[in-house]
Amino acid sequence: MAAMTSDGLDRFLSQLSQVKQTGDGEWIASCPAARHGQGRGDVHPSLSINRGNGSGALLHCHAGCRNEDILAAVGMGWPDLLPPKETTRRKSSSTIVATYDYTDDVGVLLYQAVRYEPKDFRQRRPDPDHPGKWIWNLKETSRVLYRLPDVKKAIAADERVYVVEGEKDADNSKKIGVTATCNVGGAGKWKPEYSDVLRGARVIVVPDADEPGRKHASQVFDALRGIAKDVKIVPLPGDGKDVSDWIAAGGTRDQLEKLAAGLNTEADPEPKLALFESIESLLANSTPQQWLIKGRLEIPSTVLCFGESTAGKSFVAVDMAANVASGGSWAGAKVSTEGAVFYIAEEGRRGIIRRNDGWQRDQGRTIPPGRLFISTSRIELSDVGGLTVEKEIERLAVANGNPKLVIVDTYSRALPPDAEENDAGDANAFLNVVDRLRDRFVCVVVIVHHCGLDKERARGSTALKAGVDAEFSVSKRNGVRVVRWTKTKDGEDSPPIEFALESVSLGQDLDGDEVSTAVVRWKSGTFQNVPQKTTQNEKMALETLRQAIEEANGLPVFVDAWRPIFYGKHTGDNDEAKRKAFKRVRDSLVKKELIRVDDAMYSVPADNCRDLISNLLSGGDLK
Repeated sequence: MAAMTSDGLDRFLSQLSQVKQTGDGEWIASCPAARHGQGRGDVHPSLSINRGNGSGALLHCHAGCRNEDILAAVGMGWPDLLPPKETTRRKSSSTIVATYDYTDDVGVLLYQAVRYEPKDFRQRRPDPDHPGKWIWNLKETSRVLYRLPDVKKAIAADERVYVVEGEKDADNSKKIGVTATCNVGGAGKWKPEYSDVLRGARVIVVPDADEPGRKHASQVFDALRGIAKDVKIVPLPGDGKDVSDWIAAGGTRDQLEKLAAGLNTEADPEPKLALFESIESLLANSTPQQWLIKGRLEIPSTVLCFGESTAGKSFVAVDMAANVASGGSWAGAKVSTEGAVFYIAEEGRRGIIRRNDGWQRDQGRTIPPGRLFISTSRIELSDVGGLTVEKEIERLAVANGNPKLVIVDTYSRALPPDAEENDAGDANAFLNVVDRLRDRFVCVVVIVHHCGLDKERARGSTALKAGVDAEFSVSKRNGVRVVRWTKTKDGEDSPPIEFALESVSLGQDLDGDEVSTAVVRWKSGTFQNVPQKTTQNEKMALETLRQAIEEANGLPVFVDAWRPIFYGKHTGDNDEAKRKAFKRVRDSLVKKELIRVDDAMYSVPADNCRDLISNLLSGGDLK
């Protein structure tokens, strides 16, 4: 049921973009403040909105924008978000359907959580000056965990303590014989004092099956690491939204304990493996190298695929998925290990389905049953989201075998809403999740990503490239599409290969119009650069870049090492003329792919361009 809001809050929400309801009276949206993202706007929604508890809406921008600036951006002020005067009267007429006592460790009542119908929650505490009366706030009240005496007994007996999201879930868990607790206020309200109570405890965190629930579980998990004796997250199977639904569907204590025992302990006091192993032992127990795609993708590995939006990188990924699932070749190389493929379609899911349909029609064969799985919706690959994916793949793998390939398309859409592509910490957190999938299933994980303004590198933090085993780009220049390997495991060279996209008919739509998609058609042999005409300034720029690289012992150089040499040879009348000429020729050479720039360092390309440039500098020409 949609949450009830004041007219002012309705109006505020209507003026925001990317609005998504995340809970009862809770939303996320793009922050409208002019300064957000240093003026670039809020691409990944980071503004949290909460209806509040009768005293007006609550706003919080995770990038730190001021609430006054947020409201001013939509032409509103705080008075606009206050509830109408009848709110208090309406709430007083609501019916209390349940109360939940929060006590100290000896059972003395501290406060209550009160549930209303229509669904709403409030908190109250006993009025010390008026016995039998209540004060409807928790100001200056020590916060405790629900069912605190039970929690203390379980910890003393070294029994598991289950952290759930709500009091109803904790009570229902008690009925099947386990000790469960929660914090007042629900998701997102975990406090450090709760963690202190669970110091040394064996904790199982059971998330609700929605995004706020998964985020809350992740918050609790992070808060308890290093404090609890061990802590695990256990997503429940089935279609229920919480542990109460799971119990109502027949869930038992034995089943819950088995689910908890099936996950690895995060904090293991006795490491099962030594931190180091001798080289002779490693070599004696080594296994032969295994390829997913011969000479291209080794098992296991994490691989980054990047390119422009129109280059065809998703078509290339779909072609890889279909060939691994059914056996064949990819980019001119044999699929050495075929098997199940899981495609996490973070965007354009229907297009990916059509492309697989087109691939099968074009090949004249079908992908074997149980070999290719496509996600049903966007999946946030956070700690909790990654565990959910892992458990679902494990379930499907029982009948279909472990995956050989997992594709995440795209990186930016798989990140949590508060993560930034340019943040090295966020990039490494994401890599931890996909590497866990790689290691759990001993497979290849391919991450599809966009390039930035510099077409030669993936967008965002360089930590992403540094953290993967291999990387290839998908480019389109002058109508020619090419796959180039820009990082390979153990440094093996792989030549670039050209491909084209060819149209395939899918039949007709409901209106009788032709529907089509495209498939990848790999060109035979390796890609050869087409000779291009060059100006005298471009020839001089290439020569001066070669000189700068030679002075750096053959290593790529920053522009500051190249520019003075170019200025010294250029015949411009003044520094401004030389500056403009240098910028113009530098951009032109990058566009023509006669030079490349990576992390602001310039070099000669590693493929056939090097031979062409050498020919030019030795007296030839690029015509």
